[in-house]
Amino acid sequence: MSEMTLDDDAAFEQRVRLAIARGVPMDLDKVNLDSTFGELGLQSIDIINIVFALEREFKFQFILPQCDAGNGAIHLDSRQIRELLKMVRGMIDRSALGQ
Repeated sequence: MSEMTLDDDAAFEQRVRLAIARGVPMDLDKVNLDSTFGELGLQSIDIINIVFALEREFKFQFILPQCDAGNGAIHLDSRQIRELLKMVRGMIDRSALGQ
């Protein structure tokens, strides 16, 4: 894939949506930025596959927020795809800075 700056919002959003659609898999049309993971019917294993797809697409290590150490659950059900997009952008930015 050609090099893209993160300043290109539309292309970045498309790459995140494509990574999500490939990771599950599901139709790209269903991956709406305002949809939540719960609304998309995604289970924990789906979220793990999405994380791997995002790591491959953007070549960074994803750090999951809000992990419940008691049962290992990942609580992303109520988060919108738009929130994930912001998280990915932040992690990529920190990775580029070597943090």
